[in-house]
Amino acid sequence: MRFPRLSANAWVCIVVFLALVATTAEQLFRTEPPQATPAVAEQPKEDPNFAGPFKIGQEAPDFTLKTADGKSMSLHQFRGKRVLLNFFCGCSFCRGVAMAWNGLLTEKGILPTRTLVVASFKTDYDKQFRIESGYNGPIVYDTEKRDVATKYDSRICPRVWVLDETGRILYTNPSPAQLPPGPHTELAVRPFLMRNPPPPGGIHAGAPGRRAGSG
Repeated sequence: MRFPRLSANAWVCIVVFLALVATTAEQLFRTEPPQATPAVAEQPKEDPNFAGPFKIGQEAPDFTLKTADGKSMSLHQFRGKRVLLNFFCGCSFCRGVAMAWNGLLTEKGILPTRTLVVASFKTDYDKQFRIESGYNGPIVYDTEKRDVATKYDSRICPRVWVLDETGRILYTNPSPAQLPPGPHTELAVRPFLMRNPPPPGGIHAGAPGRRAGSG
């Protein structure tokens, strides 16, 4: 087969044209069709009358655990003040929540409040956790099987419970598996620690969780 005699410029033009055609075809072949945007999963609806396995307004089950130095401490020892009961594993989220309480509890207009941490981390981390979070309240250590965290449905942390002066449950945040903690956690807890809390629809409007008196 004989190719027609063409000038050098003509052959250059043909080669460039074929290269462009090949490149365009490859791009079309490699281009994937646009992916459909996945539908956003509907957030689970929470029953405002319940707090995990307990009812809002129910007395929080008592427990006795030990501190890092082996002293026994019970939940009922904190009666007479508001209580922030925290279940922590020592992760960055837990440290962030602990740091939030450091600031909140020093504000004016906050009721006398005690904090208590039920920890699932090792006692060896006690001092380091306090350094990293600035937390200086009591820490007690759950059993090896995490019996207390299991009873409170708080194995996924951080989980926060607000108790009144008689030990009754006022609030708990949603499971972090549904809603990771953040500024909204402090926003939701704050009204339960204020001497003069805002009316419904005020500062804590839209803050997720379970509250006493919610309809």
